[in-house]
Amino acid sequence: MSEELLRAAAAAKHDLGKYVAFELRWLPPEPSQQELLAALRRDLLRTRSSGEKTEDCTQVWARVRVGLETLPDPDELAQLDDVVASLGRALPALRTGELERADLNVLVFRAKRLSLMLSSLHKRLRQGA
Repeated sequence: MSEELLRAAAAAKHDLGKYVAFELRWLPPEPSQQELLAALRRDLLRTRSSGEKTEDCTQVWARVRVGLETLPDPDELAQLDDVVASLGRALPALRTGELERADLNVLVFRAKRLSLMLSSLHKRLRQGA
């Protein structure tokens, strides 16, 4: 395992994994639909912000994914791609607010899953270093 791959995993964990479910962490145990919608919009549509420039979760993934292309298990990269793609498909409806409570719950699950996947990947690579 290369230092380059470890750095890429750390960047993916921080830039995407941390922020794709950041606001969700602060919600009350039984959030309202509006609270869920607001948190998901912030986490998925404005995953990374710097000044006036923002990136949604798919844009951040496209940027950090490049460094992960040398993962020993290509299926792992494909699984990450699938989760990000599923989030990406929901972004237009998230922007307009055209999501039911069940849809929001699915997005919460996927965002938290992606965060956990990236954290686990980084931890595993770091321990193997």
